Parts: sequence; structure tokens; C-alpha cells
Amino acid sequence: VSQSRYESHRDKVVSDNVARAKGERARFREWKSTLSCCLCSESEEACLDFHHKDPAQKDQSVATLFNMASFEAIVSELNKCICVCANCHRKIHKYSLDVSHIAGIVFNG
Repeated sequence: VSQSRYESHRDKVVSDNVARAKGERARFREWKSTLSCCLCSESEEACLDFHHKDPAQKDQSVATLFNMASFEAIVSELNKCICVCANCHRKIHKYSLDVSHIAGIVFNG
């Protein structure tokens, strides 16, 4: 029954999902524009990454979640991260820097 209902309303379901995702991305971009790197204060949105403070608690990358998860799941993953610029992110990984003491992100969007 539900399969045939989906098939008969497929275009509307797809359209609604696309609109929802577009709105969530816009909401996220607006919130991200208020952030800066917690190590060097870089604030250019295009340069900012999210680094999981504890890799063992990482369920999925934030970017991957945008293509497959609810906004709540994305926020849940963001709450495990710190905001760093691309340069600092690479240094964290190259030099195995300990960032566990840095306060994580609090999503308030």
C-alpha cells in the first residue's frame, strides 16, 4: 500500500525532499558564517572545516551526512566537532595535535 502511494506521489515527495534539503543547507550556511577557527580565528566560511575531537565517536563526516541524514543527525554529529580552518585542520592531523581540551561546537541555528 505505501509503495503504491509513494509511486503515485513520487514527484511531490522528491520535490518536498529537495526543498527541505535546500532549506537546511541555507540554514547551515547562515549559521556557519558566524563561526571562526578555534585555533587561529580565521572566519572565511569557505576555509572552515569541522574536526571530530574524538575520532572514536565519529559516526560519519558532516559533509556525507548532508546527503543522507536528517538535520537533527547532522547537528548531533556537529556537536562532536570543533571548527577549524583548513590549514589548522591539516596541522592537527599532520602533527597529531591534542584538541580534546577545546570546547566543541554548539549549534544554535
